[in-house]
Amino acid sequence: MGWQLTFCSLLFLSIATSYASSRRIQGLRNITADELLEYGVVIHPNSSYEGCVEQSPRNECHYSGSDNDKTSGNGLDTATDLLTDAGSGTEAGASAEGGLNSRTDKVRLLDSDFVFATGTCIKRIRLTSASRGWRGSKVRAFFLIDSPTAPRGLNTRRASAGEVYAYFPSEGAPELGGWFRSLRGGDTRVAAAPFAAHRHFGETYKWMLYGDDDTVFFMDAVKKLVANLDPELPIALSDNLWFSNRHPNPNAPRCLPCHMANETLPSLEEIFMSAPGRVEIRTTYQQRTISKQVYEAFARNTTQVPGERYRPEPVCPGMCTTEAACKPVVDSGSTAPCTPPTAHGGAGMIFSVGLMRSITFRDALDCFLTFTNATGGDQMVSECLWRHGIAFTDPGPLVKHSYDYQYVIFGGAPRLPSLVGLELSGKGEPYNALGRWMLRNVVSIHMHARIKKDIKTLAAQQEIVPQLRQAVFKRLSRQKIAPREEGGGNELASGDEDQ
Repeated sequence: MGWQLTFCSLLFLSIATSYASSRRIQGLRNITADELLEYGVVIHPNSSYEGCVEQSPRNECHYSGSDNDKTSGNGLDTATDLLTDAGSGTEAGASAEGGLNSRTDKVRLLDSDFVFATGTCIKRIRLTSASRGWRGSKVRAFFLIDSPTAPRGLNTRRASAGEVYAYFPSEGAPELGGWFRSLRGGDTRVAAAPFAAHRHFGETYKWMLYGDDDTVFFMDAVKKLVANLDPELPIALSDNLWFSNRHPNPNAPRCLPCHMANETLPSLEEIFMSAPGRVEIRTTYQQRTISKQVYEAFARNTTQVPGERYRPEPVCPGMCTTEAACKPVVDSGSTAPCTPPTAHGGAGMIFSVGLMRSITFRDALDCFLTFTNATGGDQMVSECLWRHGIAFTDPGPLVKHSYDYQYVIFGGAPRLPSLVGLELSGKGEPYNALGRWMLRNVVSIHMHARIKKDIKTLAAQQEIVPQLRQAVFKRLSRQKIAPREEGGGNELASGDEDQ
């Protein structure tokens, strides 16, 4: 009798499981981009942008900046104004280097020329208000969240902070057909954020800052980076690219800015014989000792890592196309396919209005719906840009300094957290020329909310990062800085800190 009960129980469980599985499969449905266009719409009865998309055939919502935008996003003096040894003519809105598609008219950028877009969720909502620490109220912010009811109240309460909120469903939700297109529940929402933001803001900005909800941008460094770039061209900026499961990866197909065509870049031999180059090879290929001759042969002849990938080409005068990004790989004789890299979302990316104008929200959604196992929203965005013929432009310092990762400007150089006082080390950080270079040129830092977990504490910390950095600049402006103390062959000469 006992075995009969057991058999019946197992049979019933099997039938129930099969039925549940059948319902789950039957619950999946294919959806279209048109069905998703209703999401990401800002609901705010008092918003000056309400109904803008429907009212304007060109998606143009009008916003007028003010002269009060001349300070940085946190309302303080710009860091370069405080660092008195920066030299004349270098300010938040002017680049010492020139840049991709350099403009002869140096436009002083205002905070209102920038918008910030990201996706988040209600349990991390504190991080949205923490972003005011770096953007103030003049850098407008667009947040896609996971609650269909919360946006109206948030838009009413937070309008004065330059914030707007809209709903977009999570992975597995019926609105998305029940499918999981990526690893985490909010990935499609994160991917949709910049395109929904452009649909909302229209032509009222020049540059879009895109990252995670725990990404902090430094507006003076951002302005300096893009000051001489033409926002009307399709431009995507990042030097923190995932490729072959590593980031930053010097093998990633990408372009360099136009101004670097006139600069002397390190040769392949110099790259591979430098200290960073040796670390790069050891890290990637577990090669402990290697001769100069083997280095050169490795760089030029190995099909897995064609040396020319370490020397992406400047693009003049237009955008970085996928063809331009892949050209060094093809010319090297490599048989490896040229595949798209992924810009690291936590490190942030910068998109021109010309880029965002070239891909509609509907087209972006069409692309996102093709994914089945994306690694994140940043991969979805990066690959969809690639499918539309657009590759990332590396600003150049990392290449110029032979892949010394202290010169990564997206996501923060390794020492930056301790330089601004976020991480306390056993000894004080030396504010020599390299340290000052990091402080002045790094455009963003990632706060790693997923690791730290305590959102309340992290939000408080995230909000004060710009003030911590500002305090360092004030100290430096009162100090006599010693000459360069960093060892190695990648040191900048005096007066060369902005390169």
